Amino acid sequence: MEHIAEAPCRAGAGKADVELAGILPFDGFDAVRHPLAVRALVLEDKERICVVALELTSIRPDLLAELRAQAKKASGVSGAALWVVATHTFSAPHARTPQHLASDTLRQKNDALRAALGKAVFSAVSKAMDERQPACVLRGSGTTSVMVNRDVETERGWWLGKNPAGPSDHRLFVLSVQTPEGGPIATVFSADVQSSVLKDARDAEGQTMVSGDLAGAAAAKLEQAGAGIALFIEGCAADQAPRESVVAAEGPSCTGEADAVLGRLGGELARDVQDALASLSPVPGRGLAACAAKVLLPGKVREDFATLAPRRSIVWRQDAPVATTVSFLRIGSCVLAGLEPEVSSGFGAYLRDAEAGPEAVFTMVNGAQKYLADEEDFDLITYEAMNSGFAREAASQLRQAVLRGTERMREGGCA
Repeated sequence: MEHIAEAPCRAGAGKADVELAGILPFDGFDAVRHPLAVRALVLEDKERICVVALELTSIRPDLLAELRAQAKKASGVSGAALWVVATHTFSAPHARTPQHLASDTLRQKNDALRAALGKAVFSAVSKAMDERQPACVLRGSGTTSVMVNRDVETERGWWLGKNPAGPSDHRLFVLSVQTPEGGPIATVFSADVQSSVLKDARDAEGQTMVSGDLAGAAAAKLEQAGAGIALFIEGCAADQAPRESVVAAEGPSCTGEADAVLGRLGGELARDVQDALASLSPVPGRGLAACAAKVLLPGKVREDFATLAPRRSIVWRQDAPVATTVSFLRIGSCVLAGLEPEVSSGFGAYLRDAEAGPEAVFTMVNGAQKYLADEEDFDLITYEAMNSGFAREAASQLRQAVLRGTERMREGGCA
C-alpha cells in the first residue's frame, strides 16, 4: 500500500494486562490460561475520542462508571466521546456487587478484581496518550467464517446449538490507524461472533481457565504480525457462536485440545483481518465527532432463567419501557454506531445494507443488555426472545433510531 502523505489527526494506542494474582479462584475461574488484556485507542483532531476494549464478558453499570472514571483520568475524555466496551469473552470472572457475595473473602477478591480492572484501564489509556503521533485512518472490509448461527430447531421448539443453515452476516469491519509513512499504530476489527470457544472448558487438572478467548487470540496474533494494538469490538452476535468450541453440548470436559482449537479459530480470524488490511482505503473527510442518544423502547417480562427451555407456545407479558443508549462516533465521513444490547446478526445486516446506514454496528458499547431480539425470534420463540427484557416492537424502533442518528451525524449534527 502506498504511504499517505497527509496526517489528518493524531493517534496513540496502548495495552495492559489485568493482574489476577491473589484473586483467583473467583467467580468459577481457577487459573489463567491467557492473561486478560485491556486495549485503548486515542484519536484527536479538534476533538479527542477514546475507545477502551476490555476482555470481559460484560460490564455492570457500577463497574462501568469506575472504569470510565479511570479512562477519563488518563485521557481527559468523557461523555459520548469515551467508549468502554467488553469483548464478550465467556472465560473471564465477573465483578459483582458486594451484596451478591456470600463471604468477606469473596468481597475482598471482588474489590481486588475491580481495582485490577481499573488499574489496567488507566495504564492502557495512559500508554495510548503517551504514544500520540501524527496518524491516518484507513478502512478495510472482508469476510470471515468463524461464526455459526446458534438457533436450532428441536422437537420441542427452538434452542441453542450450531445451525450452519441459519443466518449469519459474515462481513468483517476493519479500521487501521497508521503513521503517515504506513507504520502501524492500531487495528480495530469487528465480526458477528461471541468469544465462547472455551466456555466451561477445563484443563487436564480440572481447572476452569481465564482467557480472552477467540477475540483475544485473534488480537494477539494480529499484534504479533505487526498490526499495532488490536482492539476487537463485538458486532451483532446475539444469535451467533464460534464455529468450533472445546466443550461438547453434553457438558464440561477435561481436554488438552483447548489451545489447538482456540489457536486454529483465532488464527483464522486474524488471517481474515490481515486479508482486509491488505486492501485498505483512506477514510474520506476530516474531523472527529461523538454523540449519544437515549432511546426508550417497549419492554416485556423476561422469562425465568432457571426454567428456560424449548417450547412451542408462550404468552409474552408486557412490562415497563426499557431505556437504552445508542452511541455514535464519526471519523471523517465514517459513522460508527455502538449499541448497549446484544442484537442478532440479521439486525446488524439490515443496518449495514441500508443506504443511510452506519459503516459499522457494534454491541456491548458503554453498557450491556441482553437481549434485543428480532421479530422472527418472537415468532420462533428462540432463547434470545425468551431471555429478553425488550418487547417485539423494540427491534424496529431501535433500527430506526440508529438510522436517524447516523443521518444526523453525517450532516454534522448530533443524534
